[in-house]
Amino acid sequence: MIGLTISAWAADASNRETVSVAQLEEIVSSARSADHELARRISGLELTERLNADRRSHLAAALPGEQSRAALTVLADLSQLLDPPAGEIVPTFPPDAAARVQIFNRVVTFVQSVMHGMPNFFATRETSRFESRRRIHEVGKSILIQDAPFRSTDRARVTVLYRDGTETVEQEGRKRNGGLRSWGEFGPFLGVIAADMLKGKVTFHHWEGSPGGVLAVFDFSVPKDQSNYVVRFCCALHFEAAHGTWKSDYQLQPAYHGRVAIDPTSGAVLRMVVSADLEPADELSRADLAIEYGPVELGGKPYICPLSSVAVTVTKAAEQAAASLSNPDAAPKKFNAIGTTSLNHTTFEDYHLFRGDLRMVPDPDGPRQP
Repeated sequence: MIGLTISAWAADASNRETVSVAQLEEIVSSARSADHELARRISGLELTERLNADRRSHLAAALPGEQSRAALTVLADLSQLLDPPAGEIVPTFPPDAAARVQIFNRVVTFVQSVMHGMPNFFATRETSRFESRRRIHEVGKSILIQDAPFRSTDRARVTVLYRDGTETVEQEGRKRNGGLRSWGEFGPFLGVIAADMLKGKVTFHHWEGSPGGVLAVFDFSVPKDQSNYVVRFCCALHFEAAHGTWKSDYQLQPAYHGRVAIDPTSGAVLRMVVSADLEPADELSRADLAIEYGPVELGGKPYICPLSSVAVTVTKAAEQAAASLSNPDAAPKKFNAIGTTSLNHTTFEDYHLFRGDLRMVPDPDGPRQP
């Protein structure tokens, strides 16, 4: 038996400099370097706290160009599952049992209003995609692993129509878009997660300050037998032994956990984070989704709509799977720690009421309800 030692190059994420949000702000405010140099500096950082939308906007405005702003996008998006800085947590007592029941009764009412009370409208969805590939080099008895920096792969801008509770996405063209496929941001996704969450385990985490007031933040977990959350991904090359075929599209319905930020007065969900609880046999080792909601005016009335989302996925052993295509009768060998990280950053803007004069060619791979 030949022993193999697995080690990592200096580009590994474990060698990135960890910084707080305040330290990142100091780095940006004191920087005097060119755009590409500051982009390289930011790419070598890893946040220890979540960077919220307001502070992120101020940082982006202070950056010198597109390269450093793209690096900030990746850095901020990868922080979305972290706790906020201590200064954003409101130090007060948690809600008692009666108050928690009242908050979630309001959440149910809010979700029902989103599912059944939204007008017909359309909006622009713009998605920027980034990717970091983990490259493998076998040298003697060692396997060297190098994490490449994130690079921008493409950007897609489409129109999404929400009509009578159903989403239609215009066709993006022939190119298949990689990464976690989001669905139902304008209502169905929120309805599924809220219903599952109330059947699972929910615990209060903290009160959090926001521009609109103090939010109640809860953690939740949903077991697999109660889960209605469907993860759809393209493209994770995997072998289906039952059919003896190779597939690139990937779908599963896992257990999951997450965090939700709620306006305790209205029950409005203003932030939802979902992390799939993946199993060793799954083709993904990470599938996280975070959606920010906020007020949008439609026809002179305010509605809570999605403003942005972040999807992060890690595939396993893409390189090994591809190499095994020469032997289609056998499933590929896997290195569980090896894969490709995909990050999709999406914004929703240009909301307008639908008057019936918009024609769209539906995307056959667009969002579907489970």
